[in-house]
Amino acid sequence: MQTALKPRCLLLILALFLPLLSSCAEESPAEPSEPIPQNTDDAGEEPVNPSDATAEDSEGTVQDPEPDNDDSTSNGSGDSIMLSGRCEGNFLLTEASELSLIENCKEITGSLTFNGVAFDGLDLPDLQIIGESLFIHEIRGLTNLEGLSSLVSIGKHFRVTNCFDLTSLDGMENLETVGDELYVTGNPDIINIDALTGIREVPGRMLHVSSNGSLENIEGLRNLTRVGGSIRIWNNPYLESLEGFENLTSIGESADEDYQDLEIRQNTRLREVNALAGIEHI
Repeated sequence: MQTALKPRCLLLILALFLPLLSSCAEESPAEPSEPIPQNTDDAGEEPVNPSDATAEDSEGTVQDPEPDNDDSTSNGSGDSIMLSGRCEGNFLLTEASELSLIENCKEITGSLTFNGVAFDGLDLPDLQIIGESLFIHEIRGLTNLEGLSSLVSIGKHFRVTNCFDLTSLDGMENLETVGDELYVTGNPDIINIDALTGIREVPGRMLHVSSNGSLENIEGLRNLTRVGGSIRIWNNPYLESLEGFENLTSIGESADEDYQDLEIRQNTRLREVNALAGIEHI
């Protein structure tokens, strides 16, 4: 009889104490057996704070963080930097929207080229110096160059070629220095070059005015005294005189022997060359 009662007593005791044990377990959770691991990548390294890292573009090229100021810009090819108005390198513009790349430039150390641009406006009022060359080729939409009105110096070449709609070079009145070549050629609508009165010498190898179908005079060159190389006035069918060369005294003193000449030809309405009387040296 006693052996039959023991299991029943044990079951009764367990039934009484199990709820109590469960309640105690909920009030006192056990400590984890291992510390919670840090969030790491596949290599097991600590994660990097995004504020300390460089950004990566969609092609995977690592880029430097944004600069703290707005004093730098690029010409799109990554080789030009603008610092406090000084723009390093060469700038080739083929669309008017690209003017924003140089809108704050006071000096361009290399060359500035406008090639085939259809302009609805040109406004670079701060640009004063171009260290190398200014090439204006096959532009449309501008009748003058007033957007370059602050330009004072061009280190090497100033070329205006094959530009439609351009009727004058107005806007270039402050230009004083063209270091090597001054070219105005193939511009069918240019009537005059009066805006070049600030130029006193072209010490390099050439002054070339040719194939300007509507050019009536070159009086804008009236302050020119010396050209280090050649002067070539070719194929300007409406040019009747060389008035503008009255103060010219020297041609070809500083260029090599291929660029020491004065050549005037195929100006079919040219009647006299009296303005050349002051030349002392060729």
